[in-house]
Amino acid sequence: MSRVGFSDNDSDAALGRMLPLAEPTGDADEEEREEKELPNQRYIYENEAQSKRRRYRCRETYEVAGRGTGKTTDIAEHVKETSLRIPRSSNVFLGCSIKQLYIKTWPAVVKGLEMMGLVEGRDFMRQRPPAKLHWPLPLSKPRSWENVTIFNTGACWYSISMAVRASVNGMTLSSAAADETRYLPFLKMKEELFPAIRPELISKGSGLMGDGFRNTAKYTFGYNVDYNPLYLSKFFVSDPSITQKQALWEQEEQTQTDDINHEIDLMLAEADEMPELWHVDGFLKRINELRCKSKIFFRFSSLSNIEILGEEWFRTMRRTLPPLMYNIQILGQRKGLARDGYYCNYDSELHTYHQSDLAVMDKLLSDYTTRYSRTALDQANNPTAVEYDAIDLTRTSLVNDCSLDLDIDYELPIRIALDYNANLNCVVIGQLRKFEGRETLMVLKSMFTMNEQKIRALIRNMCRYYRPFIDRGGDFIYYYDSTAKQGASLAYAVEGAKAQNFNDVVIEELRRARASVTPVDIGSPMKHNQKFQFICDVFSFQQGPAVRINADEDRNEYLITAIENCACEQGPNGIRKYKGGEKLHAKGEGTEGSIDPRTRSDVTDAFDTLLIGCRFFTNGNKTIGGRLRGRYHNLIIPH
Repeated sequence: MSRVGFSDNDSDAALGRMLPLAEPTGDADEEEREEKELPNQRYIYENEAQSKRRRYRCRETYEVAGRGTGKTTDIAEHVKETSLRIPRSSNVFLGCSIKQLYIKTWPAVVKGLEMMGLVEGRDFMRQRPPAKLHWPLPLSKPRSWENVTIFNTGACWYSISMAVRASVNGMTLSSAAADETRYLPFLKMKEELFPAIRPELISKGSGLMGDGFRNTAKYTFGYNVDYNPLYLSKFFVSDPSITQKQALWEQEEQTQTDDINHEIDLMLAEADEMPELWHVDGFLKRINELRCKSKIFFRFSSLSNIEILGEEWFRTMRRTLPPLMYNIQILGQRKGLARDGYYCNYDSELHTYHQSDLAVMDKLLSDYTTRYSRTALDQANNPTAVEYDAIDLTRTSLVNDCSLDLDIDYELPIRIALDYNANLNCVVIGQLRKFEGRETLMVLKSMFTMNEQKIRALIRNMCRYYRPFIDRGGDFIYYYDSTAKQGASLAYAVEGAKAQNFNDVVIEELRRARASVTPVDIGSPMKHNQKFQFICDVFSFQQGPAVRINADEDRNEYLITAIENCACEQGPNGIRKYKGGEKLHAKGEGTEGSIDPRTRSDVTDAFDTLLIGCRFFTNGNKTIGGRLRGRYHNLIIPH
């Protein structure tokens, strides 16, 4: 492991206390200052993956890494270096939704920045800084500051949700970064975002001069495109992809600049052997010129951080994860994705949605804004008392209920259906309402319990999450078929020794949580040939209700993955789901075919039950389409 030190007592400006680049900058005084032993010296440790990524510093960097490899620290270090070395720049930090940015991503990035010595309210602020600090402002001043994080170099970062159409139109950006890139619509990024990352004409009156800039008669044409690799950079990191749509961005691996990257590698190896090369005229300039032309794709496994994670962590992951998911999420291996299957008409563009980001931002600004009183460093590096308002990331990171799920209609019932198993129990949650003029099942969320936790724990978790809905008098409609009535004799999905039918346990727990529930028995499961035809017609919009699945990664990721990867086979009664991989997992065989139980067809079975219930039993016990002796009639009705 390598380590880089910084000091609390460094006399440089706040951003100057950040981690320096690995190689010297050519400034002898600065190098001497960095090498000096300083009081209260602190260190940030870098694992092998972090060190390699930082040393290459390519203009376009794509990184796929397993769990626990320090990807968030990588993002924080990139944000910090870009803010230092591209002052007064406009940059963008991407997320799949505003909720994801403010609940997960920015709290982790701020924690990483503070670990490196930068303090929010002193070295950077979210939203506009007070005027008395005299901080420089971005060359292109934001029209609105509500989603902006600004550093005391004048560099700013816009928090942009890719769920908003044309979210970067009209912007000129110096760089872009994203965490969990697999959740972002990569084709949309190429069409809308990448053209906005372009050089900017800067007046000489801006005062931005020096080696980092190219001078012309009247203007400085941006920061030096040929020398500063952070300028016009793209920095995207993520866990390995597990769905077809997520895997699109990994195709960038085929377009990396192998020859240039190899030359950078040779120069870095030479400098490791002879550090004095960094002081030779032209060496640093040459490697930066190469970096400015380079594109690199990294794949790291969690083993790169074994010194921090420890061997026991890997043993635990190996015990608790199925072999295939261990290989993907820990070892960082590629996953073969099913291109066709039971849900062959599913289209991620047509059948998914994101809740309104504008509504979420309004909710955050109205309910989660806090006034901060801090001591900030002004332009002359003097401590100055300031007060400012910003969204409280500590509070947003603790949100664990549906209070920010603004796609819920509190005037309509929530509809649920479950699938029951010994090792996995799941519930799919939705509402039936008009969407774009069509009667639609809006799939709000899917939840799971595994191993020791069974149905009771699952329903308790669901009621805890939907407590705001319950407290406002919201109703639940619970659909179940005959498979839910086997619990009295086969209590494999119920905690404790008391024998109860599965449906009775669900109803009991809902009422224990003071939730109003209407149980709806939909009879025997639909036959395979009818069900396959019905599902195909629904996803091709030939029959109602239409389906829209919330695409936030924390609400339906595994359901979408299961739908995309659900294979099929020809059975005696027509096409049915192929469950061979599930049987391998149930037997505990450590084979390549075993799969994460949350992506098994079990969750799609719960989804099917919910969809059938909404289609044929819309109003609780009042049927639509008819029901007779457990058979479904009037099946093919154009919507």
